[in-house]
Amino acid sequence: MVVKKAHIFAKGPTFTDITVPDDEIKVCVNHTCLHVQNPDIAVFNDIEPLQTVYKNLNKNCVIYIPVYPHYKMEPSQHYTKYEFLKELNIKTFNLSTKRINDPSLIDIPIAISSVHTAIQLVHKLYNSIEEIHTYGFCKGDGYHPLFQKIKIKKGIHPGRRDGDKLVNEKGNITKIVDKPIIIH
Repeated sequence: MVVKKAHIFAKGPTFTDITVPDDEIKVCVNHTCLHVQNPDIAVFNDIEPLQTVYKNLNKNCVIYIPVYPHYKMEPSQHYTKYEFLKELNIKTFNLSTKRINDPSLIDIPIAISSVHTAIQLVHKLYNSIEEIHTYGFCKGDGYHPLFQKIKIKKGIHPGRRDGDKLVNEKGNITKIVDKPIIIH
């Protein structure tokens, strides 16, 4: 399939679900996969949100996680050690926080947030992408009401942290992704 646009959904205040044509994909980050109709891809840097949503995921949704998913914001054990993942449609990638030597894996160099990972991932998966759109990221402060009851990691304040920017001291995603990123 030739994919022209990717729509990435995050938990910020501008989160919304949209209908997309067949040549566009829906990419959910963490808990958004529970509120987006028919996502194509779900991206999780951290194992905790995946543990809370996996039973409700659309069976056609491909789940991308790092080879060493984060637990409590740090790289944890190899993904094969998590029993619940064996029943899911999992694909893995190398995240810069802990890599394995496997050239067949997609390498994600900037590990700021799962949204940054999703942006880099779709850019590398689909050469035909012309635009990447985000909903619930980089605009506003805090969570969308659908996500306000989710336990927030200590010290993380969506919309007010450096990780909610495309460019910060950890990296410049616009230098890696050479396609327009449209923030809604």
